[in-house]
Amino acid sequence: MDKEYDIMKFFRRINIEIENIINDSVSKHNLTASQGNILGYLVKHKNEKICSTDIHVKLGLSRASVSATLKKLRSNNFILFEDVPYDDRRKYIVLTQKALDIEKEIQLCFEKMKNIIYEGFSEQEKENLNILMEKIKQNIKNSKQLN
Repeated sequence: MDKEYDIMKFFRRINIEIENIINDSVSKHNLTASQGNILGYLVKHKNEKICSTDIHVKLGLSRASVSATLKKLRSNNFILFEDVPYDDRRKYIVLTQKALDIEKEIQLCFEKMKNIIYEGFSEQEKENLNILMEKIKQNIKNSKQLN
């Protein structure tokens, strides 16, 4: 029973360590890891029309968290909101020049993080880990549907 509980602590510890590394990397731009995560997503999809709901669904974050983070990014001039012509309730998220100026740095940060995570892994181990993580994610998603 302890080993099952240990995996939850292990995932939490990994998440904290990743956030700490990203926080250190993006803090010089007055960003947090969660802001960097959303900004990274927006940079990666900069040629697409993205709304807050897209971020909520794709990144698996709560609507409240996405909303608060986007407001902070807007107040720090990393993003703007643009009206969606056919829906007054929705807004497109547009990167500002300030965000575009650090685009390469954001991409590099996430690439370095990926390299750190997979350091010393064979291609087969990477593939196996991704398969196992996807199974865990699906198990958790399925359990939500049972409640």
